[in-house]
Amino acid sequence: MTTSTSHAYEPDARPCDNGLLPCARVKVLLVEDNEADTELVLHALARTSETDSRHLVFQTSCADSLSVAERHLASNDVDVALLDLSLPDGGGLETVTRLRAYAPEVPIIVMTGLEDEELGLQTVRAGAQDYLVKGQVDARLLMRAIDYAIERKRAGRALRDSEEKFRSIVETTSEWIWSMDRSRRLTYSNPAAEVVLGYSAEEVVGQQIAGLIHEADRQKIEPKLPDLIRQKRGWTALVLRWRHKNGTYRYLETNAAPILDPDGEVIGYRGTNRDITERQQAKISRMELQLRLVTVQEEERHRLSRELHDQMGQSLAALMLGLKSLKDSGSCHESAKDRLKQLQELTNQLAQQVHEIAMDLRPTALNDLGLHTAVSNYLDEWSRRCKVGADFHSSGLTKQRLPTHVETTIYRFVQEALTNILKHAKARNVSVILSYRVNGVQAIVEDDGSGFDVEAMIRLPVSERRLGLLGMEERVSLVGGRFTVESTPGVGTTLFVSIPTNRQEVPH
Repeated sequence: MTTSTSHAYEPDARPCDNGLLPCARVKVLLVEDNEADTELVLHALARTSETDSRHLVFQTSCADSLSVAERHLASNDVDVALLDLSLPDGGGLETVTRLRAYAPEVPIIVMTGLEDEELGLQTVRAGAQDYLVKGQVDARLLMRAIDYAIERKRAGRALRDSEEKFRSIVETTSEWIWSMDRSRRLTYSNPAAEVVLGYSAEEVVGQQIAGLIHEADRQKIEPKLPDLIRQKRGWTALVLRWRHKNGTYRYLETNAAPILDPDGEVIGYRGTNRDITERQQAKISRMELQLRLVTVQEEERHRLSRELHDQMGQSLAALMLGLKSLKDSGSCHESAKDRLKQLQELTNQLAQQVHEIAMDLRPTALNDLGLHTAVSNYLDEWSRRCKVGADFHSSGLTKQRLPTHVETTIYRFVQEALTNILKHAKARNVSVILSYRVNGVQAIVEDDGSGFDVEAMIRLPVSERRLGLLGMEERVSLVGGRFTVESTPGVGTTLFVSIPTNRQEVPH
């Protein structure tokens, strides 16, 4: 008949030297059918409890068969099991595998009378934490084995808890988490794929990334991938359009990092995608509205320019003819003729000023002949009027017309830059460079004037910065362009503008 006995060393029975209660209780299940070996182990545990500086208390339960051990494990929490390999209802490695299957989380320390290294390796492979020879068991050795087993149990539990928390986060987050191999085939997806793109995780795994990304965006990212793989780099905040299951496209912001094999080579990428479609749509709608306002403003400038040129110009021309006719009639006194001459000169000046205002409002060359000719004409006129040397270079624009909003923005940028130079720079020479590329146009205005400290300017409150620079930056940003300033005091200033000519459409 099998029995189960308990040998407890209660924590309040023996206070610590410092008056505190013992700091830990360890529940041990000893599975052993030999009474002499049982007493040996219990003595070693008692000795360990007496000598261990941590003042551990062992609560030991004894079982003389596997069946009794299983019943005990079913109703009790156990920190570690000390298991004999030879029992009435089980023997050898079967003893380990059977107890391991019944209580997979309980660490097992095998105890046997045989000193067999191969057997020790086999028991560890079967799931045991350690292997002890009974005749060599002492307090120190037993304590080390128990410490190791319990620590492994705690580490395993902590790892499982961490994995469970991580899995919970991954499974419940609204961000789409994915991984792909070097062939750009998706190898993992969390459930958020269904929320973001309409595909279940099972549907999306195995698909090629290329088939899910908008063709125009794919052409931007695919040429860069070989270099990223070679440099073992990922990417951050990359906005791409991904195809939804219903055929529409969503804007997703992607962050990704490379997956490396043991040799440090890139075998794939792991990343997260966040749906920013609503934000992107609002941004595009805002830009379109702002662009429409700029367009309306330019149309109004054009109307005013035409009225100044046609109506005011004609009226001034008629006035000049009338004054000339009156002067040539011979009916005026000499003093009146001098006065008429002054009025003629004043009228002529007014006509010139009206012409310049009309040109500043909207040059006809910009509508009729394009950006290249309009900027060239304006620069020539500005140089002549302001007596500042100027040179103009242009590439790719003589036979190329750009979208109206792009041409207008570049022209206004050059206008404002030249106005700033005249007001602040005291420059002797100015250069204007325009160049057209496949996807955009670049404009550069450079002077050899007084320059300024860009960093100091940036640190100033917005209300104290130069309005001309702020106006240029705002106008360029309205059309999705970039505005950059480089300047050195006493050397000069260079202004850069880059504007894309292919604008992304809002996804449907």
